[in-house]
Amino acid sequence: MDTRHQLGCGKATIDFSDTLDNDEPAIRNGDRIILRGTDLVAEFFLFKSAPLFLFATIVGREDISVWFGGTDEQPFLVRLDAVALKGFMRNGENAFLDSLIPGKVKAISETVQNPVVRQGDMIGTSIAKSWKDVEKAFETTSFLTNEKRFKLCLNTNTNMRMFDTRHTINGDLARIKNSSGNTLRGIIVLGKLEAPDHAPQVWDTPHFVQQTNFLYDPKNAD
Repeated sequence: MDTRHQLGCGKATIDFSDTLDNDEPAIRNGDRIILRGTDLVAEFFLFKSAPLFLFATIVGREDISVWFGGTDEQPFLVRLDAVALKGFMRNGENAFLDSLIPGKVKAISETVQNPVVRQGDMIGTSIAKSWKDVEKAFETTSFLTNEKRFKLCLNTNTNMRMFDTRHTINGDLARIKNSSGNTLRGIIVLGKLEAPDHAPQVWDTPHFVQQTNFLYDPKNAD
């Protein structure tokens, strides 16, 4: 890797440093993203279509550490599972970005013909016009994976954390349980979404939501 230069990436500035160790090869401090620059086996990929990048290096003896960063609304840096790098190398940046969308969200979007929307790593699509229509929507979509009996555990409150992350919803949040009482992956929300480094969004119809694919540490994603 060439460690002699500094790169601009949207609002973010990327620096390469030889002071970072293997345990923490990438950090963000405000608008500045610092990557370990002395590792000969590290790879850095700057996207062409957006101010984004992937950075991969070896952590410990054999673990691959993959980091995705750049500028969304504001600079960000998040660690991904190593499998995300394989998809990028095989299919390119556009396919990689598409692969971040959870399959169930994508399937619902295609079925009900509503667009996929996003706030950071919260990705969703409108599933119905109102809560009264949600049950009907469940019957016409396949996202419950053949579950014919389900229960919505609905809460109405302020500042409810979504998936125990820093994203909150002021309004309604419903968890979905199947006939065995197991909570399914994904929630349904309606209201105002807020999160650091992101503009508030109002989702005025019930939206099925999941987190971005491949997050290494979902609860602490940047």
